[in-house]
Amino acid sequence: MSNLDVNVARITREVVLDRTRVKADLSNIFEDSLGGRLDKLVNYLNEAALDAEGQSAAIETVSDLLSRRAHLLQDHIDHPEIGEEVIDSPIIVTGCPRSGTTLLNMLIGQHPDNRIPEWWETTRPSPPLGIMQPDDPRRADADQEVADLVRTDPSLLLSHPYFDEGGAAAAECEAFGALNLQVMRRTLYFRVPAFLSIDLMDDPVEYYRFHKKLLQSLQWRMPKRRWALKGVEHHVRLEALKTVYPDAKVVWVHRDPQKIFPSVFELNARLVEGTIGKPVDRKEVGARLMEVYGGQLDRATQSPLIGHPDIHHLLYADFAASPVAQIEAIYRKFDLPFDERASAAMTQWLERNKGDRHGKFSYSLEAFGLTPEALEERFGAYRQRFGIPVEGVRA
Repeated sequence: MSNLDVNVARITREVVLDRTRVKADLSNIFEDSLGGRLDKLVNYLNEAALDAEGQSAAIETVSDLLSRRAHLLQDHIDHPEIGEEVIDSPIIVTGCPRSGTTLLNMLIGQHPDNRIPEWWETTRPSPPLGIMQPDDPRRADADQEVADLVRTDPSLLLSHPYFDEGGAAAAECEAFGALNLQVMRRTLYFRVPAFLSIDLMDDPVEYYRFHKKLLQSLQWRMPKRRWALKGVEHHVRLEALKTVYPDAKVVWVHRDPQKIFPSVFELNARLVEGTIGKPVDRKEVGARLMEVYGGQLDRATQSPLIGHPDIHHLLYADFAASPVAQIEAIYRKFDLPFDERASAAMTQWLERNKGDRHGKFSYSLEAFGLTPEALEERFGAYRQRFGIPVEGVRA
């Protein structure tokens, strides 16, 4: 990311778009298809009361995202055959953060016929991989970006050890939406010194249409493999997901809220502290995130697609007890091929990649001014809806 040598009293739409035009160097940066998202984001960033350095970081971050988006959309115009790529029956893992979704996705991705999108290619999708030149700098740029992110918050290697792969780390689908300004992805806004939490989702179907464009670009002129995807909000938008990907196979992981949310709170608090360079008010973090995730689960549990045959509900306790066997059962349910090659690849990956290889991620619910009873009051209905056991206690 380059530095912006300007001093503005407020961030404006025009400043962000002007910076985007400089970076993209295109005649069209497709701002008309942003709807009201950019204005909403700009207003939010101004309300964050950033200093001059923080404003510069915010302008740089948003214009980086928009310039990459513009190039992706231009690629689809320059090479219309990209849009003809068929995204065939992707396997999409979803569930709350810290519920085992990443491990499940990583294991599914070891199937010889599958492919997980990587950080570097997802955050920098242009030019398409099928016409990428040998001296393309994007991998190295992404390696540096992830190194800077981990330097900002070293505990990320404890909570998400897969960042040790640098720019080759597995990408979450929320990064797709960040390019289209429909998701506020903190790991992409880590240079902005503020606790950022805003809902930019204006059109879930458009979110998945853009998501598909990105996958088509990654797939064009490349060997065809099944996409193994993961996002922590897909369960909130199942109807839109199935509208764009009608043959998608979805695995929704359910874990004890008493284990999920203290970890989620701590992960967010540490990243914000690394960004702003000082302790954060953990009670504020806990209260805000309780509201965010509580609202998401309220909406998700009302989805008419919960019982759809293409959606499999997986208890984390069952997955943790026998991960490869559970994946094989998922494959059998969806009538997908699963053989000894797949089982061996997953088993070997598990042996090579210990979750605590960088140390143990510790957290305390009490630090956020909350009690187990408060969590149960807010998320008890979710537990009951899916029969989630108290972790460590089996019926």
